[in-house]
Amino acid sequence: MTFFVVLAFVMAAALNAAALSRIDLARLSFMDGVVIGLTYYVTVPMVAVLVAGRIGPGFLPIGDYRPYEDLRTSFVLFGGIAILSVARIAVSFMPRGCPPARPSYPTVQLMAVILILYLGATITAFAMAGIGSGGHWFRATHDLMDASPGFQMLKHVGNFARTAVFGCLAALSVRGARWSRAALMIGAGVAVVDLFLTFNRVTIVYLLVLTIVVFRRRLVPTIGVLAVLLAFGVQLSSTFTTMRGLVPRYGYSVEGFATAFSVAARTSMTDETFVDAMNGVFESINLTTFNWVVGEAPRLAVEPGAWLIRPLTVIVPRELIPQRPEPFGLTLGRTMTGDSRLALNSTMFGEPYANNGFWWPLLLLAVLGAYQLGYAWLSRFNPAFGAVGAFVAFAFWRFDSSFAAVAMVLAVAVNFAVLLLSRALGEVGAGADLKHRRRLLRARAVFELRRDQGPAR
Repeated sequence: MTFFVVLAFVMAAALNAAALSRIDLARLSFMDGVVIGLTYYVTVPMVAVLVAGRIGPGFLPIGDYRPYEDLRTSFVLFGGIAILSVARIAVSFMPRGCPPARPSYPTVQLMAVILILYLGATITAFAMAGIGSGGHWFRATHDLMDASPGFQMLKHVGNFARTAVFGCLAALSVRGARWSRAALMIGAGVAVVDLFLTFNRVTIVYLLVLTIVVFRRRLVPTIGVLAVLLAFGVQLSSTFTTMRGLVPRYGYSVEGFATAFSVAARTSMTDETFVDAMNGVFESINLTTFNWVVGEAPRLAVEPGAWLIRPLTVIVPRELIPQRPEPFGLTLGRTMTGDSRLALNSTMFGEPYANNGFWWPLLLLAVLGAYQLGYAWLSRFNPAFGAVGAFVAFAFWRFDSSFAAVAMVLAVAVNFAVLLLSRALGEVGAGADLKHRRRLLRARAVFELRRDQGPAR
């Protein structure tokens, strides 16, 4: 059976590679982000899992995922890789349409608005949660989200803006060397700020994807260098995971961070194998979680289609829709561990599989297709929304279904807000130009009158 498992994976991986070859990094789309995320979060870590023959559950009270024994999980994963890859290949044969000859507003304006949204939402959330004064990065934030719908919306805005700003940077980076350097510098700045305000590592991965876009003409050596950095970053990421939990004890300061990092570095020096340690880079524990979902889906008792209903109502306060399904990650965390505050991820496949069983691939493709069309429509206003959609799709592998829905709503809102802002600025600019032209005409008329009258006597 080992041979057939490996053969099935090789065939799925070949389709994944074919889908990647269809991607134009200078003109990203939502489905491109789906495939890039599939590669990073599923296909690549599965290589290590197949070599090791297992991957552990980390801190979760469940068993290992053993690909040669948990055959149902393995073939569902390989089938998912193949289906999404074929879907992306099929998209390349569809009419894509030409980008607008002239965007409705400059991409720089779009990025500026999204960057302001990100900084405003993230800094405000950091202050409200009291992380700088001893609040735990996860518990303080989630306790406040449970208590305050306003804070929850603030986190939604920050999460979307953090993702979208990298899409804008990717769109700007293809304009030339100067823009590429600026995009990398801004992206690195956002990653550092986010790392120490939210303690979330996903922004580092966004920066890696942006780096690939910037150096797309030297793709193979770039990916090679990043692969080496990721391999060496496994231990560092594990240390950071421990460190962020120690910061409240030692204080949010340079000295506190140094002490927390020193303690974390000592405690994280274990004999953990690479296949388990790589979770810090690839979030590969989600594969083990998905294995549990495949085997225990009936225990989750989720209503069929709940993952389609919740995203449509997530921005509405729960008081107005008390029967709204709870986030799948919370259901999964509570059922698996008994902890009602633990939210777990099980890749993009886990939620539709648990909700719809046999039909999950068709429904997932329908949802992804709707988002693909949505971002294609937004790209008519500004082509940068193609790359924004790609980064949202990439993040979809890390967050539940409501993230993509909220991101779509906010993307539409931001688009029209920037459109109105751009027109307002244009009218102000046009008014100023008109006044300037009138002054010039008056000055010219006075000059010509005096010239015709001759020198004063």
